[in-house]
Amino acid sequence: MQNIHCTFVGLDLGQRNDYSAVAIIDVVEETSNRRDPVTFAFYQTTRLHLRAIERVSLGASPGEIPSKIRPVVLKPPPGHFGSRLSITLAVDAGGPGVPVLEMLRQSRLDCHILGASIAANGTGVQLPNGNYSVSRSELTGMLRFVLENRLLVFPAELPLRDELAGELAAIESQSGQSKHDDMAMAIALALWAIPKRQPTLFERLAA
Repeated sequence: MQNIHCTFVGLDLGQRNDYSAVAIIDVVEETSNRRDPVTFAFYQTTRLHLRAIERVSLGASPGEIPSKIRPVVLKPPPGHFGSRLSITLAVDAGGPGVPVLEMLRQSRLDCHILGASIAANGTGVQLPNGNYSVSRSELTGMLRFVLENRLLVFPAELPLRDELAGELAAIESQSGQSKHDDMAMAIALALWAIPKRQPTLFERLAA
């Protein structure tokens, strides 16, 4: 049996000639049909599931982004009929992300929003405006860690699977090149948000 504990959404915002992308990662608690021989409790495992990843059309204006993100955040995952999930939205807050982040914060999405100002010399600290200074190497390093340790479960059917595989391969190799990296960075942003809200989750996943 699977139960979604909470959800993390990453939003990478592209420049004029690049895509924007949104990735949805669910923290899923899986209950086995086997019991612990001492406590008789059912074994439980926590996993990260990539529920969906979508691209926003090239040339979309910043003002169009919030309306595309709103249904992603508000729509419950398939098969979930319980209480509303805790959702955290991590947004690329550089360049075009500045007005988008402000519009999202004014949209009453009923979720926790984190802004990530991505820079080559990002320090990881929270800035006076409430956003976090984040280096690209921190984001790609976290993504490589998750991929190398197989901590993220990918759906059997995923649109843009081949394009995503190419982006992830380029990130994993560190020296590879991909024309776009929007989907990989959207996943990285969602992963980056996890320890901000669940500080011990990666330790439990890697144990």
